[in-house]
Amino acid sequence: MFDPISSFLGGLLAIIYQVVPNVGLAIIALTVLVNIALFPLTLKQTRSMKAMQEIQPLVKDLQKQHKDDRQKLNEEMVALYKEKGVNPAAGCLPMIVQLPIWFALFSLLRSFRGDDPTRFLTADSSLGDAIVAGDTRFLGMDLVVSPNEAVQDGITTAIPYLLLVVFIIVTGYYQQAQLTKRREKDGSAANDTPQAKQMQTFTKVLPVVFGFISYSLLAGVD
Repeated sequence: MFDPISSFLGGLLAIIYQVVPNVGLAIIALTVLVNIALFPLTLKQTRSMKAMQEIQPLVKDLQKQHKDDRQKLNEEMVALYKEKGVNPAAGCLPMIVQLPIWFALFSLLRSFRGDDPTRFLTADSSLGDAIVAGDTRFLGMDLVVSPNEAVQDGITTAIPYLLLVVFIIVTGYYQQAQLTKRREKDGSAANDTPQAKQMQTFTKVLPVVFGFISYSLLAGVD
């Protein structure tokens, strides 16, 4: 399903590898380029989320006024969104567009350890030769090995992989802390609704969830 996108990313990765002949650095460079390309969508999503946060006090007022009339509440909500120029679905659309690209990137990197490790790469590329030769090590890790697999080879071998998992978790909490500070600064953090409390609980455990997921993913994907 994502093969055409994976092939495009594979061709781009092969070009990067010719400039930076290191698989790990080439993957990092590709990820940076993908993030730059997706930045307009990410910015649009961020602005949409901020706009929704700014009108939350008005939404709460409407919910109190029409708590016994669901139809009236929906009508007033639609009118409010129209007045403020806010589209609740606008924040989801960029994410939907981005997902196939990230799935394709994951598929590309996962293919490096498959039966045909060069299936998404251009013919006779130097990157393909490196993948076939097993030249996929970076910062003490084999990028086509997961932390879970590395642990089975001994704790000494697994240390770089486990540090990567810890880094992912710590980075997740750091990003949350920065986001919380930003919300407190603009006053959008003050929300005591049950939904808000559930979301706060969810975001607190999310970095750990990502850590568990990364434990099973290839180091190159992490």
